[in-house]
Amino acid sequence: MHALRDKPPVVSVACGLGHTLALVSTGRVYAWGNGSNGRLGVGDTQDRSTACLLTSLEEVTEVFSGASHSLCATESGGCYSWGKNNQGQCGHGTTADVLVPTLV
Repeated sequence: MHALRDKPPVVSVACGLGHTLALVSTGRVYAWGNGSNGRLGVGDTQDRSTACLLTSLEEVTEVFSGASHSLCATESGGCYSWGKNNQGQCGHGTTADVLVPTLV
């Protein structure tokens, strides 16, 4: 069974170190793979073998992925980031991991 079956067409994909993000035509984002450090953005650090909708994000225009953190740009010009943040790479002014997409 395909992970994104019965979902809108994929328009962009970003791959990190063991995790994947897929942006679909409706502007929604799905994530799966290695969940360490919150890099999937689903609120925990569990691995996922099935594509999971990031319910807090809408109107996404682009997805990006570092090795262990993820980002997206929105139609309104926002930038959200989440995941491993030990060097402040998520841009939130801290070095704590970010488990859900958070506006930079």
